[in-house]
Amino acid sequence: ISYIIYFFVPALGPRFNETLTGLQTIKQLDGIVLAVPIRELINFLEPNKFDAFPSLHTAILTITMLGCYYYHRKLFKIFIPLLNF
Repeated sequence: ISYIIYFFVPALGPRFNETLTGLQTIKQLDGIVLAVPIRELINFLEPNKFDAFPSLHTAILTITMLGCYYYHRKLFKIFIPLLNF
């Protein structure tokens, strides 16, 4: 299901979004030896430069919180303050 979201809610990630470049103070971390070749390999292997919004880690958190809310209210109440970290 999360993979299907990529087709319905495309979003350009921060690596390729030129509107965010003016907001960044550090332009790009080039590393010493491997950072640039790895970045170029990922850019080559990734034909679709779009990501999805919301991202999968947000979806996992939402499903977990809904499950706790419906099946274990005490655990849900414990997790609520942790969402602010």
